[in-house]
Amino acid sequence: MKISIDMDGVLTDFVGGFRNIQRSLGRTVPDVDPNDYDFKSWNLTKEQFSEGFKKIKTTDGFWEKLSPYKENVTALRNFIHGVQDQEIFFTTSRATSGGASISTQTRRWLDNHELWSTWRNYTTVLPVVSAGDKVSLYTALGITHSIDDYGPTVLNCENLKGHQPFLLDRSWNREYIPLRRVSKFQEFLDAVKADLAE
Repeated sequence: MKISIDMDGVLTDFVGGFRNIQRSLGRTVPDVDPNDYDFKSWNLTKEQFSEGFKKIKTTDGFWEKLSPYKENVTALRNFIHGVQDQEIFFTTSRATSGGASISTQTRRWLDNHELWSTWRNYTTVLPVVSAGDKVSLYTALGITHSIDDYGPTVLNCENLKGHQPFLLDRSWNREYIPLRRVSKFQEFLDAVKADLAE
């Protein structure tokens, strides 16, 4: 079985990191998560949103310093140590930042949270230029299950043969109603385990 797991919004708290970036630029942003992908609910203009990403590009190690969603990381760690012979792909669309490459920063983050390669399973990082690239990647690699917080990616994967996409419920993706929305990351892992048991 081949499993793809998105990073930001699933394992890593990108919103928290972006909040810190905006505050470092002198902006007042709320502690609550946005209810859209463009952070308009934070009253950010397009220019301010873009300036945030420009700041990320010059921030050393931005991606490897993101905080984890602890419950999800713990659940995945338990899954990785509880099953074997699975291929787990960490597929992510990230802007470049200061310091090491996206792949290296992502791998370091995973290693720091005990989610990197173990003797029981095969894990790898797959950075993509845009979220839309994930669909063709899943097809090419024969990925059977995926979880993401980005609604358009999940919707585009719904008709892939032999593939089950899951959307992790977040405040910013409530407008999307795909077939498989899960409120907790553990629900996704339980579905994968159920398929493994068949």
